[in-house]
Amino acid sequence: MSVTMDKETRIATSLKMLPSQRDFLDFAATLKGKNRTEFILESALQSAENAVLDQRVFHLNEDQFDAFNTALNEPIDASCIADLFSKKAPWIMEDIRDIQDKLD
Repeated sequence: MSVTMDKETRIATSLKMLPSQRDFLDFAATLKGKNRTEFILESALQSAENAVLDQRVFHLNEDQFDAFNTALNEPIDASCIADLFSKKAPWIMEDIRDIQDKLD
């Protein structure tokens, strides 16, 4: 996830948890070479990204599903693949405000 905060001031937030939960988070953060804040923020942002991406649901009737499946099984045009890989993935955002723009 590429959410940047270069131009923004960081804000503080607090979490209430059991000491055993804090200790477990600290242990996991240490394994990743991070401090608690970095670990929790990275994990929370990844979870938020997954929640947004999980909203991509296909509602297809049988005919639509068959057409979709047929399209998936057709040969790939190499020029389309080159074009696809030349673009930034839509879920990689430069700024957290892009999330709101995409949801509006």
